[in-house]
Amino acid sequence: MKKRNTKLPPTNTTSSTIKALVPFIEASGTPLIRIANRAGVSRYTIYRWLRGEGHPGVIELEAIAKLVDAEVLVVSQRTADIVRKYTKEPGK
Repeated sequence: MKKRNTKLPPTNTTSSTIKALVPFIEASGTPLIRIANRAGVSRYTIYRWLRGEGHPGVIELEAIAKLVDAEVLVVSQRTADIVRKYTKEPGK
């Protein structure tokens, strides 16, 4: 599959959970359509989340995190924190 070479939209109003995932998404180069398919949503929904219009549920977060080599630690039904799966930084 062809890697994505365009930057993600600005995440100024995005939730902290999505902001934490953005470096992993960028480093993976995975096309947003593949991320959306894995999460079971449309590409438009991913863009909405990046713009701060709504947020993913735990299942969607886990699917995205798995695809981009991040790990989701569920703190409660309403919040989730992204933690590094490895000691290296995203993209290195």
